[in-house]
Amino acid sequence: MKPRMKCFALGATMLAATIALSTVPMSFPAVAQTTTATAPTLAALPEATIKALQEALNKQGITVKADGKLLTFWANDTMWVMPVGGTPVAVPIPSARNGRFSPDGKLLAFGAVINQPAGRFDAYVMAIDGSSQDALTASVKNTPVKVSTANAIGGIAWRADGRELLYLSQPPGQAWMAAEVIAGPTVTVGTPRKLFDVPPGLGGPAQLSDVATADAQRFVVTVNLPPRQPAAPPAAR
Repeated sequence: MKPRMKCFALGATMLAATIALSTVPMSFPAVAQTTTATAPTLAALPEATIKALQEALNKQGITVKADGKLLTFWANDTMWVMPVGGTPVAVPIPSARNGRFSPDGKLLAFGAVINQPAGRFDAYVMAIDGSSQDALTASVKNTPVKVSTANAIGGIAWRADGRELLYLSQPPGQAWMAAEVIAGPTVTVGTPRKLFDVPPGLGGPAQLSDVATADAQRFVVTVNLPPRQPAAPPAAR
């Protein structure tokens, strides 16, 4: 079946709301102090509750692994991964951000500037092991595998089956891209393909929240529309 790609453009009001969400201040120490050894973990909550928490935290740049046992977030110019109730671990890539766990929790996708001019981000994936605090600390040092071939500004998301990573290419000529990703003893990445061109006037940080449905068939973006011109007065009779 041929995928049906649809892109919904939202106007300036939605753009303002999106930017407002991004300005909520985050305090890393507060995040570290919100869990204790006796606190209930997300894994013990009903699936619907975990999903609601994932969506709410995602809007603040905090991603929750599908089983609710790991968080990733960006604070103090650093991307962090932490077990719920555990200790945050810094990802030792200075520019890494926009982390997204694969649905099976075996990979962490993110954007970073590695061996590129400042500001030229690419999409990467890295094997991650959250089975214990020590395993997590070791796995954030894994070598990331580059996914994008012509830079990626953000919009990173996984298809629900975890076999495809989506991202937004960097201007000019922005497009939504998709690449096959297979986890294993080594991470295998396919050649990215263009899904569709992005409408001109794209606005708002592409890192905010998920922008695609789980089947990667529909996308939501914010677009800066030109000012509306006042209607011409009726012709005199």
